[in-house]
Amino acid sequence: MTTPARTYVSRQEEEAALSRYVDAVRGSGRSRAVLVHGPGGSGKTSLVRHLATSVAQGDVVSVRPIDVDDPQFWLLSNLETEVADQLGREHFEPYFEHLRRIARITHEEVSYETVLAQLSRINRTFVDCYRTFVESRDVTVVITLDTIEAIRSMYLLLTLTQWMKELPRTLFVLAGRPAPGERDPLREELGDRHRPLPFDELRLSGFAEDEAKQFLVESGLDESLSAVEQDRLVDLTERRPLWLALAIQYLQVADMPAEMQATTPPTAAQREEFRRRLVTLYRSTDFWSDAIKRLTVVRHSVTQDVWTALMADRHLPPDAATWDDAWRLLIARPWVRPRANQRYVTLHDALAEELAQRVIPLHDQDGAWRQGLWRRAREIYAALTAKQEERVDAELARIGAALKAVEVDDAALVNDVSRVDARKRELDQLLTAQLHYAILDDFAAGTERFLELCERATERRDPLFMELICHEMELFLPREQAGALPDGVVDLAVEQ
Repeated sequence: MTTPARTYVSRQEEEAALSRYVDAVRGSGRSRAVLVHGPGGSGKTSLVRHLATSVAQGDVVSVRPIDVDDPQFWLLSNLETEVADQLGREHFEPYFEHLRRIARITHEEVSYETVLAQLSRINRTFVDCYRTFVESRDVTVVITLDTIEAIRSMYLLLTLTQWMKELPRTLFVLAGRPAPGERDPLREELGDRHRPLPFDELRLSGFAEDEAKQFLVESGLDESLSAVEQDRLVDLTERRPLWLALAIQYLQVADMPAEMQATTPPTAAQREEFRRRLVTLYRSTDFWSDAIKRLTVVRHSVTQDVWTALMADRHLPPDAATWDDAWRLLIARPWVRPRANQRYVTLHDALAEELAQRVIPLHDQDGAWRQGLWRRAREIYAALTAKQEERVDAELARIGAALKAVEVDDAALVNDVSRVDARKRELDQLLTAQLHYAILDDFAAGTERFLELCERATERRDPLFMELICHEMELFLPREQAGALPDGVVDLAVEQ
């Protein structure tokens, strides 16, 4: 079965609108936001990632899109570091010097409160560096924050929007699904009358008619379908890129469904039945169907090593000679989302929701399969953290001893501290993923693990790690609006 190509089809109306928003900021010099809202599978991520490369020219600088559902960016310092890295570290040296100072004092005999006080100053340093950068270079910056719905119901949203309001001459592109209810915390925070950030909204539903047809041409499917059948397919999928891609895969291996053979315009019920039919491909027990189902249940982003361990009980598929081949075939699928850093992948939220609703309950009626996967993921991350934790602890102890030495090479020590701190932050991400699956596997035991990590963060004077695990725990707390978190499998676990 051939996987549809990961193809970008130009969306002229939306691209022109986004370019106008860039020009508005460039002309006025005042920051604003644009909310790119649309249902799952409508192509928001593809559009904003394309924008990030297309508008970067002359006096417009674009930051590579940042996935806000990635827990590493739930720490403001990580988000700021990512932006500074892309704009050029040389423009943010006071900020990085401050970061190095904080990393160093966490190894010294200082109080937890002292570290907090230092952290409270670092945001202002970043803002000052950012302002100097845009004014001295006379540039407009475009910062894209994707999957914004992941934090809409989290306290983190307030921190993020306050940060945005500090940055000058910037267009913030916030891509995600609209709020599930009448109240939208994102709009409320942006429009706060005491300190508003002007914003526009660009609603995305699907391709235009000619763009959907072009998508079929790019796939090669247009050669095997009549013009009438193409029109019918476009209508049934509501021109959404994800559903067009799934339909292309389905029609390669299955007979044309009844919904495509009807002669009257499709009803809502027929569209629903068509979608249900497309995901039946994943009822199979073959390697690739199983791999996609596992990514539906294991929703934290995975690296190649984690995914390989998760699939270790399966033989390689016929189309892959090695696990490296299998990984390349996995990430080639348009419904598998590579993170912006290309090291991690996750399943597209819209497909994960469909499978969680229509396939997983049939495949796993008593929940035992899901529970087994969560336990397996917890064990995988436990093994990874154990390896890294021993090494990081040894390096932290060595640095602690060096700080107490009578003579110390400050320059070398600062570099050493920075290197170890980066490794520790990577370990923090692994510990947070382990906590996630520990909670899903056994909520009581997972809660105990959360308390242990909180105590550890306090003892080690590490408020950043404390913030990270608290945000993770927030995912499992009741939310004000039903469906506020785009994760049907976790929603089922929370309801239980």
